Amino acid sequence: MKRIVLAAAVLTLVLGTAAGVARAAGTFAVTPSTVKTGASITVTFCGFAAGDGGYYTVGGPSVSSTRFWGPAVDAGCLTYVEPTTGWAAGKYKFIAYVTGPTGRNSKIGSAVVSVTP
Repeated sequence: MKRIVLAAAVLTLVLGTAAGVARAAGTFAVTPSTVKTGASITVTFCGFAAGDGGYYTVGGPSVSSTRFWGPAVDAGCLTYVEPTTGWAAGKYKFIAYVTGPTGRNSKIGSAVVSVTP
């Protein structure tokens, strides 16, 4: 059974590459890495193809949510501002995903932000 799964995965990769399936390429950043409660955090997505989009999650002591980003217009950057008003002090993890043309989500990065009182 493992051989069949491995063979299917290799075949999918080879066929996808041969067919010229575009892979999402881009960057994800969250700045700054430390802020005081009430300050804003900037979330940036750069270098994605027109129409690309996805979502990112934010999890920490007082926040657990999902936000959507995109669609990208060109290879430029999309910037979102996250106010931390009402957030408790602690560490918050951001995880970003891009949604491919088949609807599959791929992780593009993560970051941790420390919020201080």
